[in-house]
Amino acid sequence: MSTVVESGSGEPPEPAKQRLSFSGSGSEYFGIWLTNLLLTIATLGVYSAWAKVRRLRYFRGNTWLDGHAFDFHGRGGRILLGRLIALALLAAFQFATSFGLSFGIAGGGLLLLAAPWLAIASLRFRAHNTSYRGVRFEFEGRYAKAFPAYALWSGLSAVSLGTLAPYASRAQQQYSIRRHGWGGRSFDTSVSVPELYGAMCVVAFAFLLGGLLAFGGGMFLGGVFFEDGGEPSPESAAFIGFVIGLVIYLPILWGLLFYRASVWAETVRDAGFDAGRLRFSTDFDPGRMAGIQLTNLFGIVATLGLFAPWAAVRAARYRLESLELTGDLETLDLEGRGAASEAAAGEEIGGFFDLDFGL
Repeated sequence: MSTVVESGSGEPPEPAKQRLSFSGSGSEYFGIWLTNLLLTIATLGVYSAWAKVRRLRYFRGNTWLDGHAFDFHGRGGRILLGRLIALALLAAFQFATSFGLSFGIAGGGLLLLAAPWLAIASLRFRAHNTSYRGVRFEFEGRYAKAFPAYALWSGLSAVSLGTLAPYASRAQQQYSIRRHGWGGRSFDTSVSVPELYGAMCVVAFAFLLGGLLAFGGGMFLGGVFFEDGGEPSPESAAFIGFVIGLVIYLPILWGLLFYRASVWAETVRDAGFDAGRLRFSTDFDPGRMAGIQLTNLFGIVATLGLFAPWAAVRAARYRLESLELTGDLETLDLEGRGAASEAAAGEEIGGFFDLDFGL
């Protein structure tokens, strides 16, 4: 429920604050996850679309704000159709590359041009199938506005070998958030490029650290195993290759996870709703989130995948419970409380593509 901070005599009370909470648990989600896994295997992957609906419904339904839970209304059949169409597009791209490099480049260019449309479809589908207090979220996007964010900046980031990635991240996040709405009111955010370049510096350091550790570890292990100057055994060579790959991969993976978490943190840190009447804040730590995701990966590998439900709940709880909303939702004159059918019809072509652009 809302928390109103009382102030001194004659002063207006401070705005109400509501922190998001997550009530799910790994043990509870394990049953859903295991059922989804077994049915997906039994149906050769066909059930995976319905499994995703169950997963999203569980996580939305256990996300709470001001005493009310979110909900997800998507349908597995539309997700399955979207995956089949996406698979056909990828197959067409692979077929084009078989005719030569020029065809592959042309196909890649067409996919890049299609990226804004796919982003709009995905974001609209997710928004229109998520509700809070009986009101579905909205997404209003147009290709012309999405093109710079999802095609132009993505292409520039690729040709610059990632040096322009912060600009691409800012363009995509601001486009996405500013076109979302709820109850006839819109969201807003401002992403700091300098902050994202700071995160890029951390990524660069992680890459450098991985290289240094690999070099030093390789020299040390080489001295230990090959000190007699003989030829290495296949087992020794394989072990050294595994260790070197591990020490390279772990810092780099942590750095990439850190950057992704930093983008999310910068997106929500100064986000607002209804022309700033409600503001979001967060104590989210990208380094901690990267550590959570990395240890989750270790747990999943060590348990042959059985830790996956606890890993998903652990990451979701930290991300969601770091968010706080300042302002009173009860004062909003919401539109669309009876417009669920209109929002449901708004799935349109968005339901064909079940892509996640990392909101």
